[in-house]
Amino acid sequence: MSIPDCFHLVHEIVKRYSLAIARPLSRARQELKRAEEHHARRQDWVGGTPVADEAEAQVEVRHTEVQRWEAVQNAYRHHLETLSLTFHPFGIADSAPQTSAQVASRVHAEVDALEAIAVSQQLPSPHGVLKKVRKQVPALAALVDFW
Repeated sequence: MSIPDCFHLVHEIVKRYSLAIARPLSRARQELKRAEEHHARRQDWVGGTPVADEAEAQVEVRHTEVQRWEAVQNAYRHHLETLSLTFHPFGIADSAPQTSAQVASRVHAEVDALEAIAVSQQLPSPHGVLKKVRKQVPALAALVDFW
């Protein structure tokens, strides 16, 4: 194992989950746009009727869906960023030296958080990729002691 293997570890996670999160977010944004256009047309035709109210409700539902997927994407990116900053001989926040045990613990916590996101959002195959990542953590964390 070498330090560049840390990037491969993160890349494995990104390959599996980035598109799995970006696709529904993109689809939700498109559906929101269509709902807003539909609502605007309905307002012109029949303002204040049940049809217009239904169109407005659809806009709210679509807006909520976009917000949900944006929150998922932000959480995912936060955990990836934290994961990538963890493999360093010194803590980024306080510049204190880190041991391999500390790094391994932090990496496992981030991988667990990513797995929780994958399971809660029903993303494809969370166990396959994350199992592979977990196997590599001890060897990669040991590099911090040698660095």
